[in-house]
Amino acid sequence: MLKSALSRLTGNLHRPAHLNRASLQVFTELDVTRVATELRLEAEGRARGAREEPPSDSLVPDDIEARIAEQVAAQNSRAFETFEEQAHTYSERLAGLAFEERFNEIRLAAPECLSEFRAEAAKGMDELHGLRRRVLEAEAERNAFRARHGIDRAARLHTPLRRGLSVAVIALLLLVETIANGSFLAVGNQAGLLGGASQAFFFAALNIGVAFFAAFWGVSCLAHRSGAVKAVGVISLLIYLVLAVAINLALAHYREAAELVTEGAGQEVMRRLGTAPVAMADIQSWILFGIGLLFSALAFADGWQFRDPYPGYAGVQARLNAAHDAYMARKTALIDTLDDIRRDYGEKLGEVSRDLSERRKDYDTIISNRQRLQLLFEQAQVNLEAAGTALLRIYHAANQSARSTPSPERFVRGFTLTRIPAAIPRRDEGDRDLLNEQIRIAQQTLEAAIVDINRAFAETVERYRQLDSLIPEAGDGTAA
Repeated sequence: MLKSALSRLTGNLHRPAHLNRASLQVFTELDVTRVATELRLEAEGRARGAREEPPSDSLVPDDIEARIAEQVAAQNSRAFETFEEQAHTYSERLAGLAFEERFNEIRLAAPECLSEFRAEAAKGMDELHGLRRRVLEAEAERNAFRARHGIDRAARLHTPLRRGLSVAVIALLLLVETIANGSFLAVGNQAGLLGGASQAFFFAALNIGVAFFAAFWGVSCLAHRSGAVKAVGVISLLIYLVLAVAINLALAHYREAAELVTEGAGQEVMRRLGTAPVAMADIQSWILFGIGLLFSALAFADGWQFRDPYPGYAGVQARLNAAHDAYMARKTALIDTLDDIRRDYGEKLGEVSRDLSERRKDYDTIISNRQRLQLLFEQAQVNLEAAGTALLRIYHAANQSARSTPSPERFVRGFTLTRIPAAIPRRDEGDRDLLNEQIRIAQQTLEAAIVDINRAFAETVERYRQLDSLIPEAGDGTAA
């Protein structure tokens, strides 16, 4: 499937490079005032001092001193739990960077991206070969038609706009002739102008239709090389001339007959055509006849120019043009598609390269924060020891102020905290110089893949265009 290798590389670009982003928690200090209040150190110190407790030769801490040690030790344990949680979080974040996994993916996927791009280009080449063969077949058909019929000119093919204009000319002729004839036929028509216009429309449609289709289908055979087909064209031309004269004479006689008789005007027209076809008493009838022939001639000319006059030539040329246009359009579409794929590959591979740099920054940040965590925990234990000393001094000072005998010797010493080692394993950090080198190599691999894909795109476009040398352009602007 196209871009499967790229999908593997970019699948986690939009997720955090490491899954857990625990914030660095500062170890809380022991509140000396609060603990002193809760343990009632001053009151207990004075009360016990008044009783001369503990004895001057006492070597073992009393229960108040033991409770102070418990408070400090409990706070130290909580700090160590926080330290372990944070250290574990940073270890997970380091593992989540997965540099080795990314390096392996890049080594495997970068060449696959190029292979996938070339495979897509090859599919387009196969498709263009098929379209090219169709152009060659249509070209062979056109050339054979030319040779068979002795044609050495380009076919006259009209654009859709030109065809639309021809149809518009026919419609305009029909409208104008209807209006012109309607004004003549309205005279003597019982229905007046409306009746005359309706009769004029049917005469105009018949007159123009016969002229157009006679030129389009029949008279065009005059241009054919075959004598038999030429004969069909001659016969069609004669038939057209007879019909054109007959239709317009009938229209002129109908006008006069409609003025003379109220019923049976059609029978009167047929009688006149059989006995005296050119005997018309009114000059307006001759004008009507002349107008009809003029519009018939115009429609005939439009039908003659509607397509190439040589029968069948327009069809073979149209098929060649359609095959050539399909080939060129598909080639352009394939190049555009490959260009989009090339750009997508370049952007995504560039994102993968930048992602490696971001992971490298995360790596440095995690290592730095983990080292800071260790220092903060060590400082927290120093602060706890100082807090324990402060609590003992509050108790000892109150005790000494109330007693008359010497205080135990340990009253002059501070609090000693049993330190918990803050060891962080360094085996997951690795060699930073080696990591930098591996990242550099991976990014070079990605850059090389982008260059290779761009080169493959240029080569593919050139191969696509080389197909045109097998289909040279003819002098008429179509594929030769």
